[in-house]
Amino acid sequence: MSVNQVKLLGKYLDFLVEKNKVITENIANRDSVNYRRKDITFQEYLEKEESGQLKTTEPQHFKRSVFDESKLINLKPSGNYDIDNGEVNIENEMANLAKTTLKFEFATKQLGDYFKKLHTVIKGGGF
Repeated sequence: MSVNQVKLLGKYLDFLVEKNKVITENIANRDSVNYRRKDITFQEYLEKEESGQLKTTEPQHFKRSVFDESKLINLKPSGNYDIDNGEVNIENEMANLAKTTLKFEFATKQLGDYFKKLHTVIKGGGF
């Protein structure tokens, strides 16, 4: 795994945390009047992150993103209507929450395995 892949995996984990927040907000507001379901995609997340990069004056400066979290969340009609509320289908949201959780667990395992291998190499191969 390259350094760029590790960075991308880290961004993917950040995205999954944001996705989880959006889904739980949808679930929490299921019964709210006039609430519209929100969603976020990884591509949108990356585009917003890249456009929010600070300019550095020195090559040694760390790049740090500064983006407005509220701009990441788009209002999209889900197409799955619940009889009680119109916009939020609780079954779909719970399925999305489970799917996001599994993706997060897989990504953290991949990242953890990479750092275990790196640790082994640093220690000299476990000799």
